[in-house]
Amino acid sequence: MKHPRNGIVLTVLCTLVHLTSPGNVDAQAVAKGYQDKLAEGIAHRDAGRLDRAAAAFSDAIALDASLLQAHYDLAEVRRMAGDFKGAFEALTELERRAKVQGDAWMEGRALIGMAVTHERTRDIGRAREMWLKVLAFADGHGDTAVDPKVARARIQVIDELLEREQVYIAVRERIAERQRKNQEASP
Repeated sequence: MKHPRNGIVLTVLCTLVHLTSPGNVDAQAVAKGYQDKLAEGIAHRDAGRLDRAAAAFSDAIALDASLLQAHYDLAEVRRMAGDFKGAFEALTELERRAKVQGDAWMEGRALIGMAVTHERTRDIGRAREMWLKVLAFADGHGDTAVDPKVARARIQVIDELLEREQVYIAVRERIAERQRKNQEASP
């Protein structure tokens, strides 16, 4: 008669052999290295050392590009540093990878990141377009980090800014016209 523990012991031994096989040891080392680089990047970001944070996040991506958090963090520190082109590149890559992996949470974060980055570059028209994309995404993905109320509020604020800008343009044109007429009338 077999002892019930023999099956458990055999399962544990097989699992240990599997986990300590060269391929899994490498995977564990990569995972640890990734987490270490991620933690290092966060520490540098929090200390205001944005270049070092970006380097650490890039190192984490080099270790395992399929893990998405470092892509997001890299985009954030690039935006914080004023490297908007680099932020867009990282966010675009994050969105692409998140779609492929079916990670709606990170895909939503990428879209929001792009909308905010357009706002920071003062490209209000593109920011509005991106917030509309965020809103469409949110309406189709209720289980993500994207809150449709936030997207709607941002669109409303942008619309108000654009409306005011049109009023200011008309006012500036009238002022310029008066100044021109005053100069013509002056001796």
